[in-house]
Amino acid sequence: MYDTSGAGISLMLDDPQDLRAAVAAYRAAATGAGLAWPADPGEALDSLGFAIGTPFPWRQQVPLFRFDLILFTFVLGAGHEGEVWRYEFTPDAWDTVRAADSVASLFTTWASAITAGLISRDALNGWLQVGEPRDADPLAFPPSVTHYPLLRQRQRECGVDLDCIDRGFDCHEELFSEIDAARSALGV
Repeated sequence: MYDTSGAGISLMLDDPQDLRAAVAAYRAAATGAGLAWPADPGEALDSLGFAIGTPFPWRQQVPLFRFDLILFTFVLGAGHEGEVWRYEFTPDAWDTVRAADSVASLFTTWASAITAGLISRDALNGWLQVGEPRDADPLAFPPSVTHYPLLRQRQRECGVDLDCIDRGFDCHEELFSEIDAARSALGV
């Protein structure tokens, strides 16, 4: 089994201006390292279009980083503040789920995986490869989730609206309509 409780690790929520500055600094570092980052506010809003069924409003999260088809966000919503959630960008995949209790626990899990040799670069193409995590939480890593009993269990535990997940496309379209309205109001 794996422990994702984050025991002994805490994340303090910062003043909104400090958080914006930290996000801007992370964005600069991520972009400099070649990690995908939404290039404009409209793209960032579109990225949140896969946040269906979350137990907090879609607007109460900040995209942190993206690995291929997986987006990780930092949640500001009450009851889930400080958590990291993941979304998969694939058709008919409604896999919104908490990836970690905090940014610190996520990075601790990743650091342990690197030390254990689970994360490495492919010699042929230089892409990051993630092995099969045996003693770590597989939902903390960027590969697609294929173990659906674990995914559904975690979704239930963290309050995902599974009825919304079951409605899939319809719920996704409703969320995109809300995002389009926000984009229009913001002029992006």
